[in-house]
Amino acid sequence: MNKPEQYVLDAYERIKKYPSPKMTDNLHKFICDCVGLLPASYGPLIQNKVINDLKAIGVKSDEERGDFRKNKTYFEFKSSFLSKGITYSITNIRKWHNFDFYVLCFIDVENNFTPNFYVIKKTDIDSFAQRGMNGTVESNMTNTNVGMRVTFNIKSNEFERFKSMNLLKDNTFNSLFEFVDSFKMKKDKPESFKFKFLSQKFDSDNTTENYINFLKFFMLINRNREYFGLDIIKASLGSFCTFKRTDLSSCSKKKKQFVRLNDLIYVSTYTSTERKKRHIKKILEYYNSGAKYSADIELL
Repeated sequence: MNKPEQYVLDAYERIKKYPSPKMTDNLHKFICDCVGLLPASYGPLIQNKVINDLKAIGVKSDEERGDFRKNKTYFEFKSSFLSKGITYSITNIRKWHNFDFYVLCFIDVENNFTPNFYVIKKTDIDSFAQRGMNGTVESNMTNTNVGMRVTFNIKSNEFERFKSMNLLKDNTFNSLFEFVDSFKMKKDKPESFKFKFLSQKFDSDNTTENYINFLKFFMLINRNREYFGLDIIKASLGSFCTFKRTDLSSCSKKKKQFVRLNDLIYVSTYTSTERKKRHIKKILEYYNSGAKYSADIELL
């Protein structure tokens, strides 16, 4: 076999150096490892890396709702390497897709391949001149859905106007994360459960504290009983209390959400406010069934 030409050897060398970015690497290294790939390759790779690091949910392309979402807010992601030290491009702009924001990652090749992030409203992209990805203006006039592109010269007034639209505090990934994370589902903080039982008030803003203090008080008023009221507590709480720490649920132990009462019994606090209320109600049902008079809680 004849010795191959140098350009063939060069091609084999390029294969050896073919980039292989790893999702476990930090974002900057990941982007650097994408250098040398074509846009059709590095685009989806960087997109998936960013979605993963944002802890967001990817959106299927056939949904036509962008690339990822946080709760019910949808984002379209685009990335671009600075070309010839002059321009960034946003390609495949699909106006008919239904999403809320563009997330744009502009990678400054001349500054250590630093990624700069921008978030703009979907409609803001229409402030800039666009042209079709394929074909002429005339040939696209009869087409319903035409993919478009925007090119920014970094020294132009247009690019300065674009930067002024950025909704992030700065261009870092941390600011992007903070912005996207603000759309996550907010859990309503449950109202604290405050009440009075006999002469004792349980009026802390912390429901768990009221719950445990009630159990301690219940044992105190039953100190002359054979089991200090533990038989009633155990029957009422079921698997949420035990005489052996090892019998607690794995979640209670892992999160250290349990209390030991009077060195006698372990009570899991890894329960909802509503379940704690049910436990107290059940304890009182047992208590009142054998008492000379009934006692109930009074809400505060």
